[in-house]
Amino acid sequence: MSRSLESIRKLPAVGVLAERQLGGFLLASAVIGVGVGVGAAVLVLLLEWVQHTLFPNGVDGSEPWLIFVTVPIGLLFAWYIAKRFAPEVAGDGVPEATAALAVYPPQIKL
Repeated sequence: MSRSLESIRKLPAVGVLAERQLGGFLLASAVIGVGVGVGAAVLVLLLEWVQHTLFPNGVDGSEPWLIFVTVPIGLLFAWYIAKRFAPEVAGDGVPEATAALAVYPPQIKL
């Protein structure tokens, strides 16, 4: 171990964190990383399934109406999910969600 790392570990807060919680943080980060990877793979497979189900012959870019139809449908779906499952988060972004967490911490649903 290098001398600079040893001197950092001697600091009270860093030493305690490094010795007592590093294993837990590494385990939690590994579990979260694997979970995010599996979730991303499932999302890609689900999107491919929906694409092959709705468009069995494929989409070659000659259907510009798809953008004008699917984007508003997606936005309406996201709005419905927000209104239905988290009405206390008014708005459409992170600042509104952060403010709702600060104002209504016990009332916000996962």
